[in-house]
Amino acid sequence: MWARRAPARIADACLGALTAVLAHRAGLPSQHAARYADRHGERAVAPVIAISLGGLGRGLRPRQVLTAIGRVRAFGEYIRSGQDADDPAARTARIRAEMTNLLALTWLDIPAAAMDPYLDFIAAKITLDTAPATAAQA
Repeated sequence: MWARRAPARIADACLGALTAVLAHRAGLPSQHAARYADRHGERAVAPVIAISLGGLGRGLRPRQVLTAIGRVRAFGEYIRSGQDADDPAARTARIRAEMTNLLALTWLDIPAAAMDPYLDFIAAKITLDTAPATAAQA
């Protein structure tokens, strides 16, 4: 999954995001840079998730496997259900909280708040990408 281009796409997404922020602060058009960042970021999300999940799987202790499987199933059911679709902020918060809980099931030694930007981005992305058509258009 970690293709040769994925690191370059992550760098391109960061450059596009930085350019968009700087242009916006300077009062210049930033839409082109934001679209550039989004396009490259979308291409890099799958490899980053695959790598993250691989580490998560290696970090599970045998007694935690059943708990993790149950939580992942419930998490997937929630995402597919469209529940809280009328309140994207609540949906994003619940998705983020569940990802945090799943990380807590592992022995990974991640410093507090180190994953916050990543979890915020992924939770918002899942919320946006799984919004029912009627909720997305509202």
